[in-house]
Amino acid sequence: MKKIGKLLTASTLLLVNFCTPVCAEEMVTEEPTPTEVTGRKLMNNIDQEGLDYMQTDEYKANIAKKESEVALKGRTAYLSTQLSFTWRAQETNYWCVPACSQMLIEKVTGNLYSQSYLASTMGSGPGYGTYVNRAAPVIKQLTGANYEYSSNVSNYFLPNVKSDIASGYPVIYFVDAGYFYNGYSIGTGHAVLGVGYQDNLVSFFDPNPGFNDIWKISAPDMSTALNANDGGYYIW
Repeated sequence: MKKIGKLLTASTLLLVNFCTPVCAEEMVTEEPTPTEVTGRKLMNNIDQEGLDYMQTDEYKANIAKKESEVALKGRTAYLSTQLSFTWRAQETNYWCVPACSQMLIEKVTGNLYSQSYLASTMGSGPGYGTYVNRAAPVIKQLTGANYEYSSNVSNYFLPNVKSDIASGYPVIYFVDAGYFYNGYSIGTGHAVLGVGYQDNLVSFFDPNPGFNDIWKISAPDMSTALNANDGGYYIW
C-alpha cells in the first residue's frame, strides 16, 4: 500500500511554480542516475500539418466526443481490479506524460491541472518528451502521496503497481509502445496510465487520441515494453 504523506495546502501547491524538480541523485539512492530516462517523442510520423490540426475546433470537438465515449466505457470493469477514470487526451504529440499525470492527479486529489502547467513544471519539450525523474517529484508534490519512480530492470513492476492500484492509486508506465502490437511502430516512446490488473494481466489508459480506450496486456508483455524504452521506468 502506498504511504501517504501529509496533504498539501493550497499555498504549498503554489510553490511548485518556483521549485526545480528534485534531481535523480536526491530521489533514488539504490539506482544509477538515469541519463536518458524519457518517453522520447510520441508518434514520430506526426508532421507539422498534423500538429496544426490538433489545434483546430474540429479536432477539439472530436476529442470531446471521444472523452465522453471513453468515460462511458470506463463504467465497465475490464479486469477484476480496475480504477474508474475520466479519460484525457494529450494535447500535443509529446505531452503523453503531462496527460497521464493530469489524469492521475485528478483521480487521487480531485484537482484538475492543465497539461500546459504540468508540462512547464516538468520541463517537457519536443524531441524528448518528459524525463521520469522530473515528472515523479511533481506528481508527489501535487498529490501529497509518496509517488516515486523505479526501474523494472531492478524492481519488477507488477507487485508494486498491484499494491498501488488496489489502494486507489494509478501508476504511469514509460514504454516502447511498439511492443503493444496495436498499431504503434517499434521504437515509439510513450507513457500510458496504469489503471488495473487481474492475475497476470494489467490494463492501462492511453492518452493518445488515436488509441483512446482501456487496453489490457499480459504482465510479461508490459515488462518487455517497459524495458525497451530506456531502462524500464515507471512511476508508482
